Amino acid sequence: MTVGLHNLQRFPNSVRPRKRVGRGLGSGHGAFSTRGVKGQRARTGGAKGIARRSLKHLIMHLPKFKGQKPNAPKERTVTTDQLERKFPAGATVSGHTLVAARLVDTDRQGIKVLAGGKPMTKALTVQADAFSAGAKKMIEAAGGTATVALLVASTRKKG
Repeated sequence: MTVGLHNLQRFPNSVRPRKRVGRGLGSGHGAFSTRGVKGQRARTGGAKGIARRSLKHLIMHLPKFKGQKPNAPKERTVTTDQLERKFPAGATVSGHTLVAARLVDTDRQGIKVLAGGKPMTKALTVQADAFSAGAKKMIEAAGGTATVALLVASTRKKG
């Protein structure tokens, strides 16, 4: 037998019949016709009428988890332990040298030096945008200097 347009057939049950809702209680889909009880979606045209109209409307209806996050970029942080490991005694540490040593990925948002767990033994000259009080004490106790590089931070591009 040859196959042609005149003798093609679908596989059995390949196309399911349309669900007929709202045809009486005996049909199994009568009364509320699978729409639930009351509410906007139960009404005629209700399901297609639900839409968020604007971005402000969307933002207003999103939950605020743990407050609002600031839009300002965060400073990159480096600990005194990392400085002790990566740099020799008497070295000058700045944003460019920290990027070169791969301690930070960029120095554009600023760099803050934090105190590490161990006291410093090397005297380093550290230039950064900010220091924690403990980090400044550690650097100066080891015989180094901690200077805030405000001029560099003000000329740096934000973002």
